[in-house]
Amino acid sequence: MRAAQSARVQHLVFTGGTGTLGSLVVPLLRQAGHEVRILTRHGRGPGDGIEYHTCDLLQGGGLSSALDGVETVLHLAGGPRGPCARPSSTTWH
Repeated sequence: MRAAQSARVQHLVFTGGTGTLGSLVVPLLRQAGHEVRILTRHGRGPGDGIEYHTCDLLQGGGLSSALDGVETVLHLAGGPRGPCARPSSTTWH
């Protein structure tokens, strides 16, 4: 039995919305009528009713404005790959 769809539109923000998991979840939520904002390291234009917001999760740059008007945050981001994955002066334990 499928859960009943909510009649109320939610304003959601995603980390990792362009990644493997996010690319599966985001379209489903858009189809359900929710407003979706994706936080990304690289700017993108609007597409398919999705708002992309450039943000640096490690430093917090752009995070405050990215959360304006948002009701729910879904953190789906994994570790960076490629050139962004180079070790920095910060070490996480």
